[in-house]
Amino acid sequence: MKLSPRSKFSLFALVGGSIACATSLSAATLMGSFADYDETPVDLTASGDLDWAYWESTSNPFPAPGITNSKLGGTLIASPTVVGSGNLRGSNSNTFVDVTFSDGTSPASGSVAGLSGIFSTSLNTPGAGISIDITLPEAGVTYYITLWGSEYATQTSGNTGGIFTASLPGASDYTYNAFYGPDTSPKASAVYTITASADNNNDVLTLTYVLPSQTKNNGHVLFDALTVSAVPEPSTYALIIGAAAFVGLVMRRRHTR
Repeated sequence: MKLSPRSKFSLFALVGGSIACATSLSAATLMGSFADYDETPVDLTASGDLDWAYWESTSNPFPAPGITNSKLGGTLIASPTVVGSGNLRGSNSNTFVDVTFSDGTSPASGSVAGLSGIFSTSLNTPGAGISIDITLPEAGVTYYITLWGSEYATQTSGNTGGIFTASLPGASDYTYNAFYGPDTSPKASAVYTITASADNNNDVLTLTYVLPSQTKNNGHVLFDALTVSAVPEPSTYALIIGAAAFVGLVMRRRHTR
């Protein structure tokens, strides 16, 4: 069977249209997971192919624009904002989080051991903390957002600590509050991993980290580093594989007749 140029065009248009439908018909989804930080240095370049940022400063207030360094050309991560009263500041003590990178804005490459993080000056104040927005450019695409965060003096008589929440329009929030830190240094660190798919182009995922109802003296929560990456949805992979097989079958028939 010989395909005319018009038939070939129609075939590839059908395949392309099917793939587009697979991504555009997805509803908003939001899932999260928690893990203790295992002290393995974080490769920001490998983890954040779309964007990344980290926070390292001893200054109060934290120097503008509120991010120490980020991926060169990255535009998805906004500057963090304070939740409640006060302002955002750096720290004179460290967290456990170590980072390396090779595609930064300034400097372009390097490593930092024991990030200081960024946090609110409203210490041991219930509900006070920090927030950050991440833009998800394409609807239906699955994005992976990883936040390394730390806590200081949030360990009380209960088994709850800082309240981490991820919010996305059209999806149920993800919340975790079973991690807490003692009043020791380096500050206890954890990893929050978010999987998100938006309803609309440029929907905003918001991450907040605030203090619980009870803390010890000088209790606070911190953002240390953040990465954003994306991969096609499994349904898109299936369509691509199926389309490739179909095209291969048609072309084989063409050569055997």
